[in-house]
Amino acid sequence: MPKIPQYADKYAAESLLREIRTRQGAADLMNNRALADASGIPYQTLLRRLKHPEDFTMGELKKLVKVVPLHPFALLSFLGYGKKDIKKLCEVESLGS
Repeated sequence: MPKIPQYADKYAAESLLREIRTRQGAADLMNNRALADASGIPYQTLLRRLKHPEDFTMGELKKLVKVVPLHPFALLSFLGYGKKDIKKLCEVESLGS
């Protein structure tokens, strides 16, 4: 099924959740309670955020990224950046290093 622009936010949230699950498995934290303990986010809060990812705060995302390093594209697209903006950011970052 093709992706349509009206649902870009929904697709970005799904992509972020898929990335969290993938990285969660790589970090051997497949249990949500283990992820909550490792990240310092209360368990009930983490469960609510995983059901409604648009409610994540920046502080919670920072804590989560420290434990399960998310791919920048999934995180930036969730935060509202477009593909062109993300490519520019990656180019600037590669020039700076």
